[in-house]
Amino acid sequence: MDKDVSIPPETFRKHVDASLTYINRALKQMSRLFLVEDLIDSLKLAVGMWLLTYLTSSSSPCLPSTRRTR
Repeated sequence: MDKDVSIPPETFRKHVDASLTYINRALKQMSRLFLVEDLIDSLKLAVGMWLLTYLTSSSSPCLPSTRRTR
């Protein structure tokens, strides 16, 4: 139980730098989609989000339906 489980600073820095690269790339892509730099990609994102909400709301038996029946 007395094993050393500390991470060397160089290894930690290397992993943090790699993670920040991926995070920055993802943030750049999200800002491009949400701020409509490319209209076609933004429309595809909007349609995909709408389809996802439509499919999950119509196929979930646990949630009450928002449609009113007479």
